[in-house]
Amino acid sequence: MSQPQRIFDSLAYLNELKRVGVSEEQATVHAETLFAILDNQLLTRQDMHDMEMRLSHDIKQVDLNVKDVELRLSKEIQQVESKLSKDIQQLDAKITAMDSKLGVIKHELLTKLGGLMAVLFTLLIGSIKFIH
Repeated sequence: MSQPQRIFDSLAYLNELKRVGVSEEQATVHAETLFAILDNQLLTRQDMHDMEMRLSHDIKQVDLNVKDVELRLSKEIQQVESKLSKDIQQLDAKITAMDSKLGVIKHELLTKLGGLMAVLFTLLIGSIKFIH
């Protein structure tokens, strides 16, 4: 594995500070402090890799959760469709029964109406003969 690239060269920074007149003790404190700050703030390749692995794991978990939800919803939709199909069949049967009952009632009404018309016709004829 290749050597990680350093963002901050503390030795070069220390030497530069000493070159411009900063004491070695002060330059060392400056370099160590700056290195500590940068070391805590910058992401390394390993940090990035670790984050990528965690994100990849999280994405896979979300995918599994979505698939689980899709499966549950699919089952629920099938149950609702099945219930609706049964309800529709029951309604169709009730409508057919009502049609049949209405047909019987229609036939009975027509029969009674026919009988009533015959009685009225007979009464009419009788009334006409009685008047003449």
